Amino acid sequence: MAKSFKDIIKNPAKLNEVAQVVFDNIDTKGKGYISVKDLDYLIIKYAEDLNMTNPTIDELEDLFFEFTNNKTGRIYLNDFIPFLVKIMNKMLQRDK
Repeated sequence: MAKSFKDIIKNPAKLNEVAQVVFDNIDTKGKGYISVKDLDYLIIKYAEDLNMTNPTIDELEDLFFEFTNNKTGRIYLNDFIPFLVKIMNKMLQRDK
């Protein structure tokens, strides 16, 4: 799985595609943004499904607020892509 994350990160078209799918899975109500509450469950579930170490809630919140440029507690798709890359990299580092 680590190789898959690395491949996705290196391929901008694939990264955009994956980010859109993941974003849409989190934003199930079609609000156009996600909140930290929306994100917690899904990231933890993906980590479990991928047999990777779960990020802690503190790690998720720190990352989340790093990428909420508008400080509203919301991440929009354009902010979500670098956020997703950072999470993938963090998961890769924890599983070394």
